[in-house]
Amino acid sequence: MMKSLRTNRVFIIVLLLTQLVPLLWFTADTYNLTSQIWWLGALLAFLTLIADFQLIVRGTYNVWPWYLMGFAQGFNIISRLMMFFPHIINNQNGVESVDFAFVLISVITMLWSAYLLWFSEFPEVRNTMIKD
Repeated sequence: MMKSLRTNRVFIIVLLLTQLVPLLWFTADTYNLTSQIWWLGALLAFLTLIADFQLIVRGTYNVWPWYLMGFAQGFNIISRLMMFFPHIINNQNGVESVDFAFVLISVITMLWSAYLLWFSEFPEVRNTMIKD
């Protein structure tokens, strides 16, 4: 089954488009003008859109779009690991609590990015996206 998914162009396109989710998925309080967290995800999503255009629309033989996506997903994992411990504890009026939403979203998005990195390295996936 996994072999058939690696050569299914529709599945690969859906996967390439859904890779924007782990880059842009943060808790709602992150998306405000005083937060400096969301801009990195937006930049990585922009780079991923460029790579997606090259792979889905143009079907390029070049490997740089794959490297660009790998950079974006890898940097997503690294940046979320760096933000993980400083952001899991909320301090509201001297009362500390764990931000379970942030923990859950961070773990899911890091695993999602890791899966995308792993899946995109298969030669069948890359060959399927080349337009003849």
